[in-house]
This record gives sequence, structure tokens and C-alpha cells, in this order.
Amino acid sequence: MRPFFTLILTAALCFVAGYTIGKKHKPYPIAPAIEQAAAVPVSEPAPIPAPIPETRQPTAPEVIPQKPTEPERFAARALQAEITLTDSIARSLVCELLTATEKHLKVRRKSDNRIVEVPVTMLSQEDQAFAAYLYKVEQEKQLPASISDADKIWDELLKGM
Repeated sequence: MRPFFTLILTAALCFVAGYTIGKKHKPYPIAPAIEQAAAVPVSEPAPIPAPIPETRQPTAPEVIPQKPTEPERFAARALQAEITLTDSIARSLVCELLTATEKHLKVRRKSDNRIVEVPVTMLSQEDQAFAAYLYKVEQEKQLPASISDADKIWDELLKGM
């Protein structure tokens, strides 16, 4: 019974306090603001201008940069003066590339300028693919340019002249 009595007494005190404070501090009058707004003369609304036809400016198509393909990455890497090779257990070797064979890469170590042959099987997967690309490029450089059939025919026709 005591908590109920305390609750009722607290509610009564809050009501009396709110009533007393509300009487002392009257709220801002709302009605005069409406009267002032009514006293302001209303002018004619401004005419709405005719809509301007939209002209679309030609825009350049958005270019999405593409990731370089594997041969493009390898070609760019082969042109570098220094390359870093990584083996299968994440050790790295900073070197200058000299030649590539099917099973070895001949490189010059930057740490002591010593020429070393590195087995391709010892390299990481990405570096093995890079070594295969280098070997393929070296093979293409060594092949003589083959003569096309059209060139052979022209050579036969112009042989007697």
C-alpha cells in the first residue's frame, strides 16, 4: 500500500508544479501570428515559365579500365631492368634476367653480380608461368621468318626477269 501512496503523491506534486510553472510562463500566442499573416496582402502568383526543352549533351562513354592479361603483365615484367623471382617457399631473389631455357633461367644476382642458373621447378607458380612465357618469346625470336605461299608464287613468277 505504501508504494501506491508514494506514486499518487508524486503524480499530484508533478501536476501542481506543472500548473504553477505554466501559469507563470505563458506560451507564445498563436492567434496573433495567424492574424499577421492574414494582414499581409497576397499578390498574384508569378507566372510559371515555359519549360526549357532538355538538350542532352553527348558524353563520352565511360571507360572501364581493364586488368592486363597475363601475357601483357609478363611482357611488362620482362622489360624491367630488375625483377624479383620468388621460390615455392616465398624466398625472393632480386636479379637481372639474361636468358631463359625450358628448365632454367640464367640471371645475374644484384646482391653480388654473380651469374646463376635458377631451375624453373624451384620457382613459385606465377614465376614458373613467367619463365614459360620468357622461353616461348626466346623461341619465337630464334625462328626464322617463314615465307608465305604468296611470296613463293611471286618469287617463281619473277624468277626469270
